[in-house]
Amino acid sequence: MNRITSIRNSLQISQQELAGILGISRSSLSMIEKDRRKLSHQAVVKLGRLEIKHASLNEKKKSSSDDEISVEAKESFRIFLEEKKTKCTEQLAKCQKELEEMISINEFAKKRKSILQSESEMYEGVGQYQTQLEKLMMSSEKKMKRFHPGQRLRIQFEIAQLELQIRHIDEEFNKLS
Repeated sequence: MNRITSIRNSLQISQQELAGILGISRSSLSMIEKDRRKLSHQAVVKLGRLEIKHASLNEKKKSSSDDEISVEAKESFRIFLEEKKTKCTEQLAKCQKELEEMISINEFAKKRKSILQSESEMYEGVGQYQTQLEKLMMSSEKKMKRFHPGQRLRIQFEIAQLELQIRHIDEEFNKLS
């Protein structure tokens, strides 16, 4: 059973109700429970706070020790945050690697194009060399076009979002302590 499903069952609420609380659609929650989609950072925080509130209400009803249930709810939320942070950190590393590769390929293609242009001027008029150099220059230009500025900006934006999510998760950890 999915962790979110078990939390929802312990809260004794429907998918529709939990989806409303988290600010997502019921179908999105269903996909999240089936591990086909990821829960957003904001929804993770809302779910954790909901679980802590539910635990504190239950402990008042049962009039049991205050620390026992709230510690359990906090620990559950902490585990949830750790899982989210791990996933964000892995995605961040992947994006950073992709950006580094994009930059190095682009730089290599630019240098290669520059060298080929100077060689092309040297061999101007020598048919077979010039044709070969033109093909190599076209190949370099294709590599440079493969990574257009919009793609680079998208990756940089994703990196910034992931760094922000990790910072928010760390803040939530500090609140639990």
